[in-house]
Amino acid sequence: PGYYLYRDRFSFAVSGAPVKPVAMPPSETKNDPTFGVVQVYHQPVRILLPLSAAVTSSATLTVTSQGCADVGVCYPPQTRRFRIAADGGVTPAALVGSAKGADFPVAEKDRQATVLGLPLRPANGIGIAEMLGFLLAGLLMAGTVCMYPLIPIVTAVIDGTR
Repeated sequence: PGYYLYRDRFSFAVSGAPVKPVAMPPSETKNDPTFGVVQVYHQPVRILLPLSAAVTSSATLTVTSQGCADVGVCYPPQTRRFRIAADGGVTPAALVGSAKGADFPVAEKDRQATVLGLPLRPANGIGIAEMLGFLLAGLLMAGTVCMYPLIPIVTAVIDGTR
C-alpha cells in the first residue's frame, strides 16, 4: 500500500533481445502529478511472456520497471535479472543489476520474489544491529573537536545554574 508501478514503464528482454508480453493485466487509471494520466498497478501483477522454444537454460530474462510512492516520491527504473529454467519457469539470477548497470548480490527477499510479483514496498523497519550502529555513530560524533565548545553549555543546562 502506498506504492505503485507504471504499466508503460515495464520492459522485458531475453538474453538482450526485447520481448513483448502476451497481454498486460488490467491496471488502474491515476492522475499522476509528474506524468499526467497514466495506468498503474498498486498490487502485484502476473505478466505472461512468450518464450521461443530456442531459449536455452542459460538464457537470462531482464525485467525493468519504474514506480512511485503515493506521497509523490518517484524512484529510478529498477532492473531485475532471472535465469530461465528448461520448463519455462524463472529463478532469480545470481546477480541483480541496478539501473546504472552495477551488480550486487540478490537479497533473500528478492530470491523469493518472482517476475510475476515484483515487490512494491520497502522492507519494514530496521533491526537492533542498525539501531545500535546509529547510536554508536552518534556517540562518536559527539566526541569530535567541533563539539568541545558545547560542553560548558550542556553542563550548565544539566546543572541548572548559570
